[in-house]
Amino acid sequence: MDYNGWHAVAGIALFAPGLFLCRRNSWSVLDLLAAAVAGTAPGIWALISPQVMWVMHMPDHVTDALIHFATAAVMVVIAVVQIRRDGGWGNLMAALRTG
Repeated sequence: MDYNGWHAVAGIALFAPGLFLCRRNSWSVLDLLAAAVAGTAPGIWALISPQVMWVMHMPDHVTDALIHFATAAVMVVIAVVQIRRDGGWGNLMAALRTG
């Protein structure tokens, strides 16, 4: 996998809001699901093309895509576990509405 400055910036951009959003279960689940989507999109791009942003060559683009997909899958699994612990999606969303 290629790790560069863009990965560092993206990691901080995903991690920093999570520090605030982890205060409530409903917020953290939504953050995990959003981060999973945000990580899957560049994974799809990396799987399709070895040229990132049409500029940088990534020789290990397939491995990078697999890491993106695996990380997204872990986030979804954690979100699903939390949803089940909270009694289902309806209860989680009710907690979101009530604050």
